[in-house]
Amino acid sequence: MNSRQLEARYEEERNLRLARHLGVTAEELDALEPEIDTNESADGLIYSYILNFHRDAPKELLTKVIGLASGSLTMQVELGIFHSEEIDDEF
Repeated sequence: MNSRQLEARYEEERNLRLARHLGVTAEELDALEPEIDTNESADGLIYSYILNFHRDAPKELLTKVIGLASGSLTMQVELGIFHSEEIDDEF
């Protein structure tokens, strides 16, 4: 498996983990297209991830997102959500 394939596999796994955490399918997550930022210290220590959803994201999908406050387009998720020992071990 080359590095491009590993990167694609890692991204797919990351998206599946995020979708499960949010209570949506991978396809629904793709439709929502959240931007993922970090909540970090001045030293670069990451505390959590911040998901920013677009104003034009499908409202019916936004209402399905577990943990997203009604009317909000931003939420935080914990660091461990993207950790995958199987994939991490391959890098």
